[in-house]
Amino acid sequence: LLFEWTPRSFIPVAVAAIIAEVERTMLHLPGPIFPFQGGMEVTFVGLAGWVAIGVCAGLLSGLLTQMVYACEDGFQKLPIHWMWWPMLGGLVVGIGGLIEPHALGVGYDNIANMLDGRTIATAALILLVVKAIIWSVALGSGTSGGVLAPLLIMGGAMGAVLAGILPAADPGFWAL
Repeated sequence: LLFEWTPRSFIPVAVAAIIAEVERTMLHLPGPIFPFQGGMEVTFVGLAGWVAIGVCAGLLSGLLTQMVYACEDGFQKLPIHWMWWPMLGGLVVGIGGLIEPHALGVGYDNIANMLDGRTIATAALILLVVKAIIWSVALGSGTSGGVLAPLLIMGGAMGAVLAGILPAADPGFWAL
């Protein structure tokens, strides 16, 4: 998430990562936040699946970027004062939450369920679409919000949706 590769920007991030790891160990939390025990046999078909999901992730990231910029541009064109934009963003988030309640909040439970293989493709697709819409509208409206966890949710949901057409792997592998 760095904008430049200079010591001025890289060193603080490296120091923060080291301190976070030391503190996690001191708090007796040495394991990963989202453990995954599965895997997949390495084959040429599997390699094709990895390439395919990488291409799909790149396309999804481009689409999400375009959605956020389109929402920002759309709010700029509204004939109302900018102070009302977060209210409209919140309205869209609330409607999205009525459609798919799992799209609200931090979503760590969604990520864990996808990695455990407990999320079916239809539910993952609905989660992906609703989360993408409410996330892009919320950010476009100027409402503060997260970036990392929502992107993990949307990427995992994409993997869960595509798992049915990709080579066989342990449950949750393609969401990972």
